[in-house]
Amino acid sequence: SNEASQWGKGYETEGAQESWAWGVKNVDTEFIISVIHPDNHPSKKVAQRLGESYSHSQLVKNIECDIYRISRSEYEMIHCNKK
Repeated sequence: SNEASQWGKGYETEGAQESWAWGVKNVDTEFIISVIHPDNHPSKKVAQRLGESYSHSQLVKNIECDIYRISRSEYEMIHCNKK
């Protein structure tokens, strides 16, 4: 839910972690990326908390977005060693 009462409870971070875990298991890709509106500072913090770093800006559907990313090997090093 994107309701204000649910903000700050870690649901976005938990959802991102689950999405990444699924992607690493099921998609053959070198990078995991997050496409974030430049004004969405909470999402940038989540991306950084999960190990992503700013890569570049890019137009997405005519909206300038910030691209954060982490390589598969970086992801595995950070997240698979926690278990």
